[in-house]
Amino acid sequence: MNSSSLRLLALFFYALSLAPRESFYLWDGLPLVLALAGMRSGWWRLGVRWLKLNLFLALLALSLFLANEGMEKILVMLFRSNLILLFTLALFGERDRFEAVRAMAELRFPAKLVSLTFFCVRFVESFIVEIAGWRERLRARGVRLGSNQATYKGFGYLLGSLLSKAFEESDNLVLTLRARGYQGEILLSSSSLASFLDKILLLSSMVIWMAGWTLLCWSL
Repeated sequence: MNSSSLRLLALFFYALSLAPRESFYLWDGLPLVLALAGMRSGWWRLGVRWLKLNLFLALLALSLFLANEGMEKILVMLFRSNLILLFTLALFGERDRFEAVRAMAELRFPAKLVSLTFFCVRFVESFIVEIAGWRERLRARGVRLGSNQATYKGFGYLLGSLLSKAFEESDNLVLTLRARGYQGEILLSSSSLASFLDKILLLSSMVIWMAGWTLLCWSL
C-alpha cells in the first residue's frame, strides 16, 4: 500500500477506537504524538486550521448546552473531536487535497463514491480560489471586509455566482467526460510510497482500536 492508503486506514481505526468511548487513556494520544512528530513543517498552518474548525465545534457545544446535555458530555465530545481533528490535520494537512481521494481509489472503494468525492473536493478547491480572488478584488477597490451588511451582501452575491457557475461547469464537464470515454471511474496518479512512520501510525491506531474495544466489551 502507498502512504495515503495507510494514513487513511490509520485515521479510520483511530476514529473508530475513540468514537464509542466516554473514557480515555494516556496511550490514546500516542498516534497523535507520532503524527505531529512526523511533521517537518506547517505547524503554523495546522494551528490556524485547528482554531478555525474549533469555531464549528464551539457552535456544536453551544447547541448541546442549550439542549441541557450536561457539561460532562460536552467536554467529552470536545476532547474526542479535537483528538480526531488534530490527527486528521497532522496526517493530511500538509498534503494535496486529493490525497484522500487517491487513498480511497487504492483501497478499492466503489468507483462512483471515489468519483463523487473527487468532484466534491474539486468544487471546494474552486470555491476557495474564488473566495481568495474576490477578497483581493475588494481590497484593490479599497473595500474593507468586516461584520457589516455590505460584506454579507457581497458574500451572498459571490455564493450565488459560484452556484450558477457550478451548474454551467457541470454541463461542460459531462460533455468533456463523454468525449474522453468516461466509464464511471476517475484515474488518479499514485501517491508516494509508504514510509516507516506510516506503518507505525497504522499499527499504533490498530492496537488502540483493539484495546479500546476490548476494554469496552469487558466493562459491559
